[in-house]
Amino acid sequence: MKAIKETIKLIVQLMTAIVIVMILNSYVFAFSGVSGQSMNNTLNNGDFLLVEKISYYTNMPEKGDIVIFLKGETNETLLDQFSTTLADYNLKIHGEVRENRLVKRVVGLPGDIITIHNNQVYVNDEMLAIESSIEPTTTRSIVFPLTVPENQVFVLGDNRPNSNDSRTFGCVDVNSIEGKVLLRLWPFNSLESFN
Repeated sequence: MKAIKETIKLIVQLMTAIVIVMILNSYVFAFSGVSGQSMNNTLNNGDFLLVEKISYYTNMPEKGDIVIFLKGETNETLLDQFSTTLADYNLKIHGEVRENRLVKRVVGLPGDIITIHNNQVYVNDEMLAIESSIEPTTTRSIVFPLTVPENQVFVLGDNRPNSNDSRTFGCVDVNSIEGKVLLRLWPFNSLESFN
C-alpha cells in the first residue's frame, strides 16, 4: 500500500512539474532553434535561442527587435498560446517541427511607410542604418511603397537574398509574434545577447 501511495505522489509531482513547464513555455519564455540561412550573419542555421514572451503583452515590438512568430497564425488569447504549446509538444513527440515558425528582424511599425529603392530599404524616407552592411534588398511580390497597418509589423531577414519575409507574405500581425529573441545559447562559443 505504501508503494502505491509513493508512486501516486511521484506521478502527481511529475505531472505538476510538466504543467508548470508548459505554462512557463506558453507565457514567459521559450527555446527556439534556427532553421535556415535567412538571418545570417546575425543568426545561423542550428543556433539555439532563448525567447522572452512577456514584454509584448503590453508593448509593441520595437524596430530592430529580432522576433519569433507564426506565419499565417495568430494567438489572440492565453488559451490560444497554450494550445500552440500543446501542439508543439505533440509535434516533438512525433519527430516533427512547426514549419511556419520564423525568426526575422522588425523594421517597420504601424503607420511606417516602407519603400525599397535601388536595393535599399527606406522607412519613412530614411534609409535603414544597417543597410550599408547588408546584401542588396530586392522587392518581391509585395507592392511598394507600403504603409504598415495597425497592429502589424514589417519584418525582414538579415540575409536579404535568402529570406522569405514581409516582401513576400506581407506584414505580420502582432498576435502572431511569440516573443523577442534575447540570447543565443548555442553554440557556446557564439553566446550573444540581443537585448
